[in-house]
Amino acid sequence: MQRKLSEKGERMQPQEKIYNAVVERGYHEGLSEQEFAAKQVAKLGEEFGELAEFVASRTWNQPWWIYHIRNMSRDCRRAFDCITEWSGMTIDVNGIRAELADVAVVVLLMSETISHITGQPFDVIQAAVEKAEKDVERGVR
Repeated sequence: MQRKLSEKGERMQPQEKIYNAVVERGYHEGLSEQEFAAKQVAKLGEEFGELAEFVASRTWNQPWWIYHIRNMSRDCRRAFDCITEWSGMTIDVNGIRAELADVAVVVLLMSETISHITGQPFDVIQAAVEKAEKDVERGVR
């Protein structure tokens, strides 16, 4: 399979492929880079809530923290879908970089743990690229 090249003529990295797919999907429209980056925090909150849906308790009662994550997730989805919410938003790039590394550690650790549980490799980075590229055809929800 021929890999796409970036504008610099280099092979595109997974995060660049994902960025390009999400932009092509239409989610960057009308937003500055700062606003677009800030909006991703809400998207992360929404996805975090969806992830929590797959954590089960050994009892009938849902743990209190999952309840709070699910509520936060719903609020994050509403914020993500509201374009006016992002007008004028800025980010602290250095702070975001540090926290993104922390988030990536958790995501990659969970992915490898899933590989250990199932006995089958799970490349979450490749899965993310494939998901983002596949979602382009859906456009904005």
